[in-house]
Amino acid sequence: MTPVRLLALTAVCHIAAVAAVAQPAAGEASVETEGLAELSAHLTLVRTELEFVRREMGRPEHLRSEIRVLGAEARTIFAQALTLSRKADRLSFELARQRAPIPPLPTDPIEISHVPAMVDAVLERVRIVKTELGITEAATEATGDPTVSSADLLRSMLQASRQLNLLLERRFSSSDVFQQVTVAISYTARLLQQFPDAEQIPDAPGFERFKRPSDVYLRLLDCFELLGEIASMSEVSTLDFEGHTEGIADLTSSDVYDLASLLVSELAYLDSRVASGKSPIDSYYPGRKLPSHTYQRVGILKDQLTQLVALVTTSPGWLTPLMPQ
Repeated sequence: MTPVRLLALTAVCHIAAVAAVAQPAAGEASVETEGLAELSAHLTLVRTELEFVRREMGRPEHLRSEIRVLGAEARTIFAQALTLSRKADRLSFELARQRAPIPPLPTDPIEISHVPAMVDAVLERVRIVKTELGITEAATEATGDPTVSSADLLRSMLQASRQLNLLLERRFSSSDVFQQVTVAISYTARLLQQFPDAEQIPDAPGFERFKRPSDVYLRLLDCFELLGEIASMSEVSTLDFEGHTEGIADLTSSDVYDLASLLVSELAYLDSRVASGKSPIDSYYPGRKLPSHTYQRVGILKDQLTQLVALVTTSPGWLTPLMPQ
């Protein structure tokens, strides 16, 4: 695994240390709205530039429907911006042999105002590719949408992530997903340490052949559902989805990677509530893994979260209260 890839993964996990985001007060609502609008302008610029690259490369356009996000915290949007940065950096390396470190991470609780700088880092990578391909068209500065929601922005980022993956020669694979799931397992094991009788890492379930990325995706959604139960009992919010099965069969490992990365972000947030000051968790690239291997790996995570649901049921006050902002 290259140092840049390890740094990128560590950066996602580092969100745990700064992920304690308070709900905005009534007087702060307009500030948040302005921040969302500004971010929408930055993201529109990225997607316009990506379209120039897509057409030049003759690659297909991402048109598939997706599972809809019902809501998103600033930490979740920031995590997806990091994922976009990783994919854009890989594209820049493939076509222009240029890579870049992850931009400086915020030391304060993550807010929407921290995300545009990360999106601008994606834009810089995409423009390097444009220059390498000799693309002369340029996007005009976009105007922010004052009606955009955080869920809208996360969906747009997910669409941009899928389009970026279609531009790559070495697309994000089941091995990348396996690596992220390993990080999720490690965070959940650390959460289970709060309960003396818990089995931190259960045995892996039986190996099942012929699994596809869609099977892994659906099992990860099961994990999100369990996480939602834990969050509800603990009186915190986590990412939620509007479930439907349209287009599930056509999902790729890149889609699964995005979902796994968001799950890592949410688990890292919970970890920050019970393990303040602990180092973020990372993982090394595991080598070639098939979807069946990753499906089995997610089975461990699902068993961990099932166990955590039962434990939190009897100890709903297990999380450390947030400090006043």
